[in-house]
Amino acid sequence: MKTECGARELRRVVERGVEMRLANELLGAVPTRCAIWKLSVSTGMIVVDRTTLSVSD
Repeated sequence: MKTECGARELRRVVERGVEMRLANELLGAVPTRCAIWKLSVSTGMIVVDRTTLSVSD
C-alpha cells in the first residue's frame, strides 16, 4: 500500500515536471502579458488565467 502510494506520487511529480516544461516553452512563444500560466498543485494541470488574456497597454 505504501509503495503503491509512493509510485503514484512519483508519477504525478514526473507528469508535473513535463507539464511545467511545456508551460515554459509556451511562455517563451507567447508574451507573458497576454497570458499567465499557472500550475495547479491540486490537479497537476496547467491552467490559463483567462482574466489576463486581454492585452492592455
